[in-house]
Amino acid sequence: MGKSSKYGAWGEWLSTVGVLIGIQILLVIFDRAGWSPNLRDDNSLLMQIRDSIMESAWFTDIFNFHTSDIFNFITLLSIVIIVLQTIFLLFQVC
Repeated sequence: MGKSSKYGAWGEWLSTVGVLIGIQILLVIFDRAGWSPNLRDDNSLLMQIRDSIMESAWFTDIFNFHTSDIFNFITLLSIVIIVLQTIFLLFQVC
């Protein structure tokens, strides 16, 4: 039983990685085509957090994969999701 749950967890991780790779492929296509979302300027907490991250120097220096800032922010969130899921999986397996 222990082996099947371990392999199931790795399969779940691989499916998450596959979905995030698919999202990155779509972002590259949208970025090259010049399609970017027209975001509202809200004063909500989520928008303030997004703006503070996107305007920081480390974000613009490190995450410069796409021409659109929101696509770079989605890439950052994807990386955070993969890292967190990997950490939780490693703690679960050990």
